[in-house]
Amino acid sequence: MSSRGIFHRSEAGLTVTISSPPSKTGRARVDLVGDVDTAALCLLSEAVDWLADDDVPPGVLIDLAAVTFAGSALLNFLARLSRRMPAGTELIVWRPSARASLVLRASSGRSAPRTTFLPAEQS
Repeated sequence: MSSRGIFHRSEAGLTVTISSPPSKTGRARVDLVGDVDTAALCLLSEAVDWLADDDVPPGVLIDLAAVTFAGSALLNFLARLSRRMPAGTELIVWRPSARASLVLRASSGRSAPRTTFLPAEQS
């Protein structure tokens, strides 16, 4: 993860915000807001590259509560993130919206095998 501290970009109906890891958990937090579709692939790729830049956190919490549309681009993002993070990095998908849940259930977690899926009441 880049030492720049925060990543915040919007493009094609999607906003991606990545916060530096809090000292308590050591996880970076990724918030996806809007439509996660093929129009946002460049932005999602940029976010993965930023996270994998240098100081990779021991965990990444991906908050999908504000996703209004999710297509194959969400699965591509999770798979690419899983491949770019070192072994042992914890990837947690948190609070998936109804749209994101539908896509995640359809894939049965095959796209990102090292990923944990948590409902809204857990973090």
